[in-house]
Amino acid sequence: MARTYGISFDRYWATISCEDPSLDPLQQSLVPDPTGPNGRENSWGLAQIDLDFHPEISKKQAQDAIFALDHMARDFSSGNTAPYHCYKKLHESR
Repeated sequence: MARTYGISFDRYWATISCEDPSLDPLQQSLVPDPTGPNGRENSWGLAQIDLDFHPEISKKQAQDAIFALDHMARDFSSGNTAPYHCYKKLHESR
């Protein structure tokens, strides 16, 4: 995906590995949120897509590895890294 979208593979992979360290495409966010499902943020999958901010994306789509990775790569290619907490933590603090 990185090559397809012309983005840095290193930044892309580091962000994926930070957003979902278990690399489990079904993973829900571990960030506490008393209003979210299971008491956690309503973010899912490898890209931790926040469904509250993306009502056009289903939970099933967010948990689909290909969809999630493509979504993240498209965001990165358009400069939209704000939804990814780990991007800022890993790449903007330097």
